[in-house]
Amino acid sequence: VMVVCIAQNRILVYGQRNIGAVLYGDLGLRPARNIGEIEGVEETSAERLAEFEADRILLMVWEDEASSIFWQKLRVSDHWRHLKAVREGHIFLIRPFPWLEYTAFAHNRIVDEVLQLFAAKRPSV
Repeated sequence: VMVVCIAQNRILVYGQRNIGAVLYGDLGLRPARNIGEIEGVEETSAERLAEFEADRILLMVWEDEASSIFWQKLRVSDHWRHLKAVREGHIFLIRPFPWLEYTAFAHNRIVDEVLQLFAAKRPSV
């Protein structure tokens, strides 16, 4: 599992802290390859996304025009379409709240949302 955020014209990958603490610590989900090397958030490229070999991607797209345009271009690119999680239909759209908040309440909401996302018959993207 990995968390990817589209922010303006950047691709961000979340590591072990904050969101990762809940996913990989509390829930015991296995992080995608190399996620353990990222403490907080790291910018990456479309070309490098495949190196993570993620089975599932939790995707957050900021709700501004630049991010939307960048996401529309990325989602039709070969780099995105050839990702394992994309090919297998395991992309799940998430919103900033509660995912970017680091409170006990947000942690509980994240746990609930992960269970709902992964129990759903279809991914959201």
